[in-house]
Amino acid sequence: MSDVFVEIEYDINKDSFKLETNAKNPKNIIANFLRSEMGEGEDLREAKKLDVYKIRIDLQLHYDKFSCSSNTGNSGLTDGILMRYLSKN
Repeated sequence: MSDVFVEIEYDINKDSFKLETNAKNPKNIIANFLRSEMGEGEDLREAKKLDVYKIRIDLQLHYDKFSCSSNTGNSGLTDGILMRYLSKN
C-alpha cells in the first residue's frame, strides 16, 4: 500500500486530464517520478493505441520508492503523457 498516490486519466482526443491524488503537490511527485525513470533504458514494447490512458504513481515514503502502473503498454508513452501533464498544468 502506498503512502502517496497520483492517478491521471488522459483523454488524447480532448487533450485533457483528470487528476485524483492525496498528494499536497502532485506536480512534485510526478517530476520526481520522471527523474527516477532516467537511465532506465529504452522500452521496446509496442504502445497501446487508446483514446483514454490511465496512469497511477504510488510512492512509499518509508522506502522512498516509486511504482507505476498504466494502460499505455510502454513506459516511454507513460513518461510522455506525464511530461505533457506537467507542461499544461
